[in-house]
Amino acid sequence: MTTLADYSRLLVAYHEWADDRLLTAAERLSDEQFAEVREPFAHMLGTMLYWNGKWRHEARSEDELATARKTAGHSVSSMRTAYSAAHDAIRDFCATLTDESWQHTEQWWAENGSTARLAVGDVIGQVVNHGTQHRSEIAVVISAYGYSPGNLDYLTFRAATSRA
Repeated sequence: MTTLADYSRLLVAYHEWADDRLLTAAERLSDEQFAEVREPFAHMLGTMLYWNGKWRHEARSEDELATARKTAGHSVSSMRTAYSAAHDAIRDFCATLTDESWQHTEQWWAENGSTARLAVGDVIGQVVNHGTQHRSEIAVVISAYGYSPGNLDYLTFRAATSRA
């Protein structure tokens, strides 16, 4: 049986796999075409940086996040480099998770007046699902140019990466 912490690591591996497929497809775009998807790519990057900082209690300011998104957005290559670092950081964080720490709850949006408390694992799921939404939006644009990233389904990931 898979533990909660193991499942989070699996979701994060899927997230990285799907992002890589999308970035690989984006490498075929011209600079003008990439400009159409730069912002959603940068937004997804900012989301990963934001939440990784929150989980580690090393929150980044909006200025730091904006600078990171802007710097990464110059090219697909720079975006790939930034994504790689963000994925590494999230993977490293998830490597330390236990089922107990997965269930740790906090008031993640207290600075915005929210009283909601969510578990770390729920927020990891949010980051992955948020990425799914934006990857699908980006994939539509890239596919319209004839460079589909292919099937980004979780089951396709599992079939491609499972040890049979």
